[in-house]
Amino acid sequence: MFFVQKQQSHLQQLLEQTASQQKEHSQKSQQEIKQMSMKTQQDNNVVEQLKTIVAEKEAKVHRLEDEIQQLKLNVSIKGGNLSL
Repeated sequence: MFFVQKQQSHLQQLLEQTASQQKEHSQKSQQEIKQMSMKTQQDNNVVEQLKTIVAEKEAKVHRLEDEIQQLKLNVSIKGGNLSL
């Protein structure tokens, strides 16, 4: 009888230990998921910021191209007037 009680006590202790380890593992996994989610959100924010910067730079390039084209037209017109 004593052996059975001792064995039951040992099994109960193992069960509690396993449950505790499982809970700890679950909490650690949840924390890692939370950190990964935060990192993903930060990465997404950086991507959006970079897209905005690229769009602004592209718009500036187009404005400069238009300005260059206008200057070429002005030079062409002035050059045409000089030759008259």
